[in-house]
Amino acid sequence: MRFFQIKFFTVIFFMLLAQFSVAQIYADFNLSEITCHGDTVSFTDNSSGSSITSWKWDFGDGQTDTVQNTNHVYDSVGNYTVELIISDGTNNDSVSKIITIHKNPVADFLIDSVPFSSYSKIFRDNSQSDTTKILFEWDFGDSSHRITADSSSFVHKFPDKDVYRIYFKITNANGCTADTSKNVNIEDKFVVPNVFTPNNDGINDLFCITSNGEMKFSITIYSRWGSVMYKSQTAQKICWDARTPDGTKVQPGTYFYVIQFDGNFEYEPKTGFFNVFY
Repeated sequence: MRFFQIKFFTVIFFMLLAQFSVAQIYADFNLSEITCHGDTVSFTDNSSGSSITSWKWDFGDGQTDTVQNTNHVYDSVGNYTVELIISDGTNNDSVSKIITIHKNPVADFLIDSVPFSSYSKIFRDNSQSDTTKILFEWDFGDSSHRITADSSSFVHKFPDKDVYRIYFKITNANGCTADTSKNVNIEDKFVVPNVFTPNNDGINDLFCITSNGEMKFSITIYSRWGSVMYKSQTAQKICWDARTPDGTKVQPGTYFYVIQFDGNFEYEPKTGFFNVFY
């Protein structure tokens, strides 16, 4: 009797052992950390169990796939429930995860002139994003670059006259990016006004020369009788407030100027007349 009891329990033991020794499968997967509209989202099978023979993906937008690892592009932003079903031919297991497809920003920037400097331009971000913009990348087409988290405007000076292609890229807090590019025409200007009105009304109060902002020059201003009214130092930017060296404002009338260029023999001395009105 004892023999049969031992044999019975031995059979039960091996039956239970066989039952629990059947390979178990557990579904799991990883997906891309950054999920933006239009991007290819990667889904990587991370299931456990050596006997898995089939995989079925349901991307939550009506599309499916049956390979182990897959990619998918969503047509619209929003939340989607992604399900992975695995099988070993006998047992099945599944897991679901929610994926958010984020809206991309729209990249744009503005280019403004810098007063009295034709080689310099003011650049300012004008992009649209439904979340915080965290990174701004600029390529000015002149071998200079700028990468910053600062969205405020800034001035960039170009090395010479030319047409430059400006490339701009932004990244927002979701990791979504957008880029755009524009041409900017940099001209070698040298413009001397022919009239100004130093009456302190905030409009045209200074006699300022517009140059490329790179070359250095000096100016001497004479009255119509040949007296020196103003003589500047050599500089890249010169403005005159209509005052003589002793601080007295000049009388309204016509004045004569001579501009000398420093170290640049491409330019001859420039002369001309201008008028002062109050």
